[in-house]
Amino acid sequence: MSRLNLFLFGAPTIELDGQRVEINRRKAVALLAYLAVTHREHSRETLASLLWMDVEQSRAYAYLRTLLWTLHKSLGDEWLEIEQDTVRLRPKTDLWVDVWRFCALTAASERTMNSISLLTEAANLYRDDFMAGFSLPDSSTFEEWQFFERERLRRELSNLLAKLVRCHIQEGNYEAAIPQAQRWLALDTFHEPAHRELMRLYDWTDQRSLALRQYRQCKAILEAELGVEPEAETVALFEAIQQHSTPPPPSPTTQRPQPSFYIPQQDTPLIGRERECIEITRLLEDPACRLLTLTGPGGIGKTRVALQVAADIAGHYANGAFFVGLSSVTSTEFLLPAIADAVRFSAFREGDPKAQLLSYLSEKHMLLVVDNFDHLVEGAGLLGAILSTAPSVKILVTSRERLHLQEEWIYEIQGLPYPASDAESEFEHYGAVALFCQSARRVRPDFTLSQADKPFVQRICQIVEGMPLGVELAAAWLQLLSCQEIAEEIERSVDFLAGSLRNLPPRHRSMRAVFESSWEQLTDEEQDVLSQLSIFRGGFERAGAEAVAGATLPLLLALVNKSLLYRNAAGRYDMHELLRQFALEKLISCDDVCDRHLAYYVTFLQKQETALKGEQQIEALNRIEADIDNVRTAWEWAITKRNFQAIRALLMSLTLFYLMRSRLQESRKLFGQAIERLTEAPLSKDDQGILAQMMVMQAVTLQQLGHTQQANELYHEAMPVVQSLETPDAAISFILLGMLETWPNNEHESAEYWVRRAMAIFETAGDRWSIALALRTLGDVVHHQTRYSEARQFYQESLSLSRVIGDRWGEGAALRALGEVAFTLGEHAEAEHLAHEAIAVTRTVGDQNGVTWLWDRLAGYLAAQGRYEEAQEALEQSISLARQLGNRSAIAQSTYSLGVIYMGQLRFDDALALFQQCLEHPEFVDARQGPAWIRLHMSRIALVNGNPQEAVQLSQEALLFFETTASPWGLSGALYFLGEAFCAAGDLVLAEQCLIESLKTAIEINSLTLTLRHLVGVAYLWAEMGRPEEAIELLAMILHHPVSWQETKNWANRLWAVLSQSLPSDSMLAAAERGKQMQLRHFLQKISIDEEADFC
Repeated sequence: MSRLNLFLFGAPTIELDGQRVEINRRKAVALLAYLAVTHREHSRETLASLLWMDVEQSRAYAYLRTLLWTLHKSLGDEWLEIEQDTVRLRPKTDLWVDVWRFCALTAASERTMNSISLLTEAANLYRDDFMAGFSLPDSSTFEEWQFFERERLRRELSNLLAKLVRCHIQEGNYEAAIPQAQRWLALDTFHEPAHRELMRLYDWTDQRSLALRQYRQCKAILEAELGVEPEAETVALFEAIQQHSTPPPPSPTTQRPQPSFYIPQQDTPLIGRERECIEITRLLEDPACRLLTLTGPGGIGKTRVALQVAADIAGHYANGAFFVGLSSVTSTEFLLPAIADAVRFSAFREGDPKAQLLSYLSEKHMLLVVDNFDHLVEGAGLLGAILSTAPSVKILVTSRERLHLQEEWIYEIQGLPYPASDAESEFEHYGAVALFCQSARRVRPDFTLSQADKPFVQRICQIVEGMPLGVELAAAWLQLLSCQEIAEEIERSVDFLAGSLRNLPPRHRSMRAVFESSWEQLTDEEQDVLSQLSIFRGGFERAGAEAVAGATLPLLLALVNKSLLYRNAAGRYDMHELLRQFALEKLISCDDVCDRHLAYYVTFLQKQETALKGEQQIEALNRIEADIDNVRTAWEWAITKRNFQAIRALLMSLTLFYLMRSRLQESRKLFGQAIERLTEAPLSKDDQGILAQMMVMQAVTLQQLGHTQQANELYHEAMPVVQSLETPDAAISFILLGMLETWPNNEHESAEYWVRRAMAIFETAGDRWSIALALRTLGDVVHHQTRYSEARQFYQESLSLSRVIGDRWGEGAALRALGEVAFTLGEHAEAEHLAHEAIAVTRTVGDQNGVTWLWDRLAGYLAAQGRYEEAQEALEQSISLARQLGNRSAIAQSTYSLGVIYMGQLRFDDALALFQQCLEHPEFVDARQGPAWIRLHMSRIALVNGNPQEAVQLSQEALLFFETTASPWGLSGALYFLGEAFCAAGDLVLAEQCLIESLKTAIEINSLTLTLRHLVGVAYLWAEMGRPEEAIELLAMILHHPVSWQETKNWANRLWAVLSQSLPSDSMLAAAERGKQMQLRHFLQKISIDEEADFC
């Protein structure tokens, strides 16, 4: 068999069996290219019109016959399949087309772990633009097709090169990325993301001068061609390169880079919207256009066009493109969570949710596609706020109404083009006709558009004004009716479709007739099922459809076949939001359906509760996440109907979901609204108990978010009711009481009582998951009482039980707690090991904020061992993840931790700069203690800088805070720092008093590491008192103690160096040897400390 190769990138080239074939007639080459790229059958009429638009039809047909003969003579008879009315390239031949291969490679690159080779091959195929240098001046229709095809493939290449650059960066191969980035930029020299990527690559490869020159070229091009300045992100990068302060490149990895966009994939190609896509793309490329709203009536295809544009240009944005679907968002208060979820923003503990989201987006370079905004126009101010705070974010909105924002640009989406008559030669090329044919083949795979059907198809498209949804619904009737019958049925409502009835709302004047006509074609059973299915939000599964609406599989299939439902790749069903609203209006008995919907999701969540506590935990979390809109709808119905039994059944699973997925802000809002509504009327005793349990759960959420006062108010309000409960499910509330009384209330005895009471109930019931939770909580209680051995035992038992039952969330929590105990006891290597384990486990659950916190703690464990570089790498991981989440509190926490590491390294100026940054963050770490700890570190910096009085003042401020909060760790630290400050100020009596009290407190909390650190202060005191050899003895013991932190050793070495200047070397050595042999107890007794400690 012969092989035919068509090379259409660049000047068209044809090879047959490896030999170049010259075809002298340009229209023959054009015809072959068109048949190959479209890859389907065409009518002779279509092909004649394509090439001879202005020629009389009979002559055009004759010219076409000549071209076909030319191709047959040049290539042989095996490549073309020529029928009386149609022409196509023969299938199942050895035909290779570079465009086919290019598209196949780009598609395959999305499905493989290592896509560099695929992307590279595809990029190499693209020698030049599609059919570059080829034109047919007398065939405007062909040239228009060629233009749009060229633009489509250029967009594909741009996305491909952007992805290839990222892949090379991911592997650390920056040299290989540079030429690809240069080629990406050459496609569009105004494209600043490509400029920035090239600047970064030059910087990472030590070609700083080229990076700076690249910026100047970018600036010059923008000023000369567009009259604008570079974007703020580009300027910031330029300044960072100038100042040698650019972030390091990402760590190389062999894993596949994450997709750069989160846009729903479409199963069918977009038809008839090439011009709109190009025009919208050009608008979005204009730096002045930040917010573009696609307007038009419902069903016009705004969403589909937006999705296509986003998919085409996602690679132009460093952080990608994200789809925000608002069809299931019922009010503006849930607009912010919807955007947050779409951009992969996870809730975290403290701060204003809006400020956190804006902070998260402020450094992003991305495209947001916000869909179905018309029912949330009142919330448009949030989009304005995003534009104000995030200069590199662009927003593409679909809405029937304008948003009326100053930044808004408008692009109106109109109906697909349709022919004015059935006699037009380009009939099948009109978008509405092509869409009708595509939709028809879904219900009738054998459908072909006959000459007899054309006038009726033309009439159908005309009546629905080319609206895609109307076209698709009309075509769906082909399962029952002919094209003529469909046109006649719709035509009976033509005045209605034109909006002649004034009492119809505007949104229905174009589509209600189409929906009504579809509705009338359904059986009574289908109508009943469709109306009941409209109660679902965000889709549904087959089991839910059957339980709520009595939808059998045949009924679901019938509705899918009639384009009233669609089924996605995950097997979930959904309907267009406009159709859902229409069907909801038809629902006769809404209460009964809502009750069944609630009952179904009560059962659903009860099943998930079991799974959440075992080996199916992650799967259960994903299932709840997929149905969270329905779960929330069911919850709201239960609140509306004051159905406390349903509320109790939903409460635990919802709470666990929000905790395990760190969606605490959403939890706070949902439960807060419920508590407010349920307290509006008197409650029975049983209902008061259920409400009290919800209030305790809400108090725990508020506490984790840092709203301590509100948490305490709810806790004290609910506590009397909860304590009187006797139902088995109240035991969880006893656990939560224990948590709240442990922190921040420090009611340890009461906390231990309630946790042990709950434990007894769980043991009787054999509830292993709850037993593991109780053990962890009991560990927290005794840990706060410095009963470390008991705490470790409880945590270890909890860990073992969590592993037995497959509770990954519980396993991660137990590992985190064990790591803290190990660190407190000076077992730094063990703490490090446990932190790594906890990070791996916590990641699998999806608790991003938990992972952020663990990286920060790991840094502390590493720093204690003197592994500062690794500690800084861990903090970089923490800060990077916190920035992705927009978690400013976590960023500040890790910034503080880095400052502490600098203190340990004696890098005081660097530490001070970071501490000052932290104090500028209102949400800095734990606002109750963070600033006080910073004051202590700043007091030591003041000492180093020779300002002892300032050090005394700072330490006293911190001491006062820790005394009022009854924090023994903080109290011990403040006394130690204050003792050092008094020592430097010459008040040795007060210094000794403070240092002795700091050591007593450290011993009371059983902290060997703090005791050793504070003894360095005693060595300073003895040196000032003229007892240098005793100071050396003490320092030698500290330096050789296996538990001493590296920071402690660094400060000890600093004093050692000072003393070595005044003591003879033999005296130093003798004192050091004596110190190595001495026990800790000896030194404590020398300063009159006789308290017993486990470590002495």
